[in-house]
Amino acid sequence: MPRYPAELRTGRLRLTRTSRADRDALVALDLDPSQHPFSTPPTPRQARAAVRGHRIHWWRHGFGCWTVRTRDGGPVVGLGGLTLASDGTRHLLNLGYRLHPAVRGLGLATELSRRALEHAAAAGPGLPIVVLTHPSNEPAARIAERLGFAPDHPEHGRVLCYRLSPT
Repeated sequence: MPRYPAELRTGRLRLTRTSRADRDALVALDLDPSQHPFSTPPTPRQARAAVRGHRIHWWRHGFGCWTVRTRDGGPVVGLGGLTLASDGTRHLLNLGYRLHPAVRGLGLATELSRRALEHAAAAGPGLPIVVLTHPSNEPAARIAERLGFAPDHPEHGRVLCYRLSPT
């Protein structure tokens, strides 16, 4: 079985396994209120715990979210990839991302997401792939649909689930 890559490149991005060295940049990204238009931003402690959680996810499962930089090796511009989730009855792969406001609208979320989906079989063979987002998050919905996801069902009225349609 192929391995989920700890580092790779796309046409415009360099994706690396989230590391301790990325912590400050990822915490700053998470604390940015524009990252949370539909919820309350985390506290600094919660943001640090979230970054630690991404590192632990890699350690436990051998895959997870990558730290995102531009291909030329510039500063951190985001976080994204596949993580293990559950709908209460079975495991799922959740495709997620978070990008710095300066790089939104450039197609980088789609580029990152396509690359993650190419490696889904290595992350969780046979697991359903979903995108979980707030019902009002229209940009995320458009990206999910562009990637072949279809609306599935709301979760607790706060989250809209998109499931990857079979090709």
